[in-house]
Amino acid sequence: MRTQHRGFTLLELMTALGVAAILVSVGTPALRDMTIRQRISAAAQDLHIDLAFARNEAVTRATNVTVCPSADLIACSNNDWANGRLIFVDPNANGAIDVAEVVVKQSRALAGGLTATPAGGFVTFNSRGQATPLTIGICESAYVGRNVDIKSTGHASVVTPAANCP
Repeated sequence: MRTQHRGFTLLELMTALGVAAILVSVGTPALRDMTIRQRISAAAQDLHIDLAFARNEAVTRATNVTVCPSADLIACSNNDWANGRLIFVDPNANGAIDVAEVVVKQSRALAGGLTATPAGGFVTFNSRGQATPLTIGICESAYVGRNVDIKSTGHASVVTPAANCP
């Protein structure tokens, strides 16, 4: 009776490993680019959600609600949207948290490597949901970013593609 040998020859195994190595080397850069584009998109959507939430709170509470950049998530720093955000009731619309003004929501800083432009400022929604127009760009160096546009009606939208990031 004849015995049958099962398995792969060394040549077949080396060919399969060579093909796998080529596929991995081609796929890795594309996966990295996709991950970075997704991070930019997610950060823009998070900002859009915060702005919609603040607008809704302003209309619901019938008072001014402000969204401002904050480095420590305690007070408004108004110097870098990438550091994090505060949403708070701001009856005097001065963009600063005063005594008895309630912080409604805190949002963490953008993921590492992402930047936001313009660097400073704040957005205040009035009791009718209106705001001063502003565009905030979310970028990573050498990638196409996304803009979050706030209209005078208070409506915010994510616009892509934004201008190329530096």
